[in-house]
Formats: sequence, C-alpha cells, structure tokens
Amino acid sequence: MSPATKKISRPLTGLEVLGKAIRSEVEAYRFYTQAMKKTNNPILREKLSKLAGEEKRHRQILEARYLKNTGEDRAPLPSPSGPEGKGPMPKDLKPEEILTVAIQMEREAAQFYGREARKSSDMSGRFMLEYLSDVERGHEKALEMELKALKRFPNWFSLDDPVVMLVG
Repeated sequence: MSPATKKISRPLTGLEVLGKAIRSEVEAYRFYTQAMKKTNNPILREKLSKLAGEEKRHRQILEARYLKNTGEDRAPLPSPSGPEGKGPMPKDLKPEEILTVAIQMEREAAQFYGREARKSSDMSGRFMLEYLSDVERGHEKALEMELKALKRFPNWFSLDDPVVMLVG
C-alpha cells in the first residue's frame, strides 16, 4: 500500500465516541424491536422488549452527555454498521438466530465502550463508558445463557412445557 492510500488511524475525539455510541444504541434498539415483531413466542418477545428498553435508555444517557458537552440537541450520527443496522431483518428468524446476532452485537458494543473508556482522560466520560461496557457485557452473558438453554432444551421458550423453568 502506498503512503498516499494508507489509512490514517487516529484516536476518536470524545464527540466522535458519543456519536458512534449513540448510533450503536439506535441500531441495537432497532434490532430488538424488529426481532420482537418477527417472533411469535411471547416469552422471547418479552425478553427482547426489555433489551430494547435498556438500549433506548442507554441512548438517552449518551444524548444527555452530548447535550451537556456541546449544548446541541442532536449528535451527528455516523453511518449504520453491524448486522443490526443494515436494512430490514430477514423474515422468519429462529430464536437461536436472533440470540446469536444479539450476542455478537452486545459483545461488540461492550468491547467498543471498554476500549474507549481506557483511552478517555475525562473521568466522568470514562465512568459512563465503563458503566455501559459492563451493562452490555451483562446483556451478552444473559443472552449466552438463553442460547445455551435453548440449545440444550429446544422447548426453552415454550409456554406449553411445564418442565421448563424460566427465571430470567
């Protein structure tokens, strides 16, 4: 690669981090709300609804931080990225597929927030990013447990199977 075409890598500014973080939360919310509409299972739909609500709250936290830092109501958002941000979801996703995409999405968000928190020199910004990283890790772990249970017990999300105990 010639020096002229070499991609310049620089640290993101605090505002760029906020923009990317807000975009990530918008995409996650969109994924969960679309997945809710695609599943007929009320138990899975309820779990997806709770995750959508948390992602919406994360976005509100980030937007409040952006407003505090800039005085502007809306952050300029980068283009969508990740599987959840590229057009409509395929029809008839199975619960296992929904969980697999969601796990990857939560993992990537947690890694991004953690990486940016380590780079942040602003203590309150660092804490906010660490908090979001921890919450996204929690989502990832909870979804992994659901996927593990579903693989072990195919009727995991069934309302008709009295053997299955759903506690989460």
